[in-house]
Amino acid sequence: MAGLNGRSTQGGKTQLIPDDVFCILFKRAYQQVERGQQLLDLRDALDATAPPRKGLSNTSICEAKNRHLDALGWEGSLRTFNSTLNELRTACYIVLASTSGCRNHELANVQAGAHHRTHDDDGTVCHWMRSRSDKTDTGIHDWMIPEAAVRALRVMERWCVPYQAMIAAEIMQRRRVDPHDPQITEAHKHRHSLFLRVYTNEGNQVRTLSGVTWDGNLKAFAKNCGLDWKLTSHQFRRKFANYAAHSRFGDLRYLKEHYAHWTLDMSLGYAMDDSWGQHLDLDLYADIQGELEDIKLSVVDTWLGDVPLAGAMATRSSSGSGNHRIC
Repeated sequence: MAGLNGRSTQGGKTQLIPDDVFCILFKRAYQQVERGQQLLDLRDALDATAPPRKGLSNTSICEAKNRHLDALGWEGSLRTFNSTLNELRTACYIVLASTSGCRNHELANVQAGAHHRTHDDDGTVCHWMRSRSDKTDTGIHDWMIPEAAVRALRVMERWCVPYQAMIAAEIMQRRRVDPHDPQITEAHKHRHSLFLRVYTNEGNQVRTLSGVTWDGNLKAFAKNCGLDWKLTSHQFRRKFANYAAHSRFGDLRYLKEHYAHWTLDMSLGYAMDDSWGQHLDLDLYADIQGELEDIKLSVVDTWLGDVPLAGAMATRSSSGSGNHRIC
């Protein structure tokens, strides 16, 4: 955890995604989010016109779906279509992770209905995303998010509907067999989650994606963008903190008190209602503070180099009046 590896010392800090890499990733992800509803329209149309599976082989079903996709105007195979749907899930994740600063497990805990909005007397609207943080038993948190993240949430709320239905069907089936089956409780934990997948090696159960799975999906997304960067989930949190620390509009004192009120002209209290304003991610503030300190150190390093801080008069001044000493 400290970056130690026996004989040698390694840097324990998460790699910072370079700006050029991040811009390509985010642009590609957001373009897919913008097209997400159209892609889901196509998915729903395909499901509505799909032939009944009874009596058909998997090959026959795939051939029929390919014909329907072709009739609906999709250029590509069923495999390509399913791959594009899965990449849409990754694109939504990237947009949310980039704009919220959430950890991977906090995004995994996002459920349907997580979005909430508040507004002040001037009509200024703030968007919020609610989730649960399991770090040090922190519990429920609210993250302020931009409209781009709201759009990603809306896409995912629709994307996950078939998978949530599969979990509901699993719960009903287990109850018929054994009402006390412990897997019923486990399935309920994922019943309303957004970022779901089918685990074929576990009896086609639908569950939330694991961190290992996410890192694999993110690396594949970066590769599809033509990038040679080993992308991991936690890198987005550090990138968010780094951008926040760089922002000339930011005020970290405000972030400490109320995360994500970025400018001084934003009222600190207008979004602090009884149910949404109490739980703030101060750990993220600490990450931003750490990024700011790193930025300051790197700037000071460029000032100094090998040049002495004081000129030749420093020695003479220090030997004279104490008022002229350099501290």
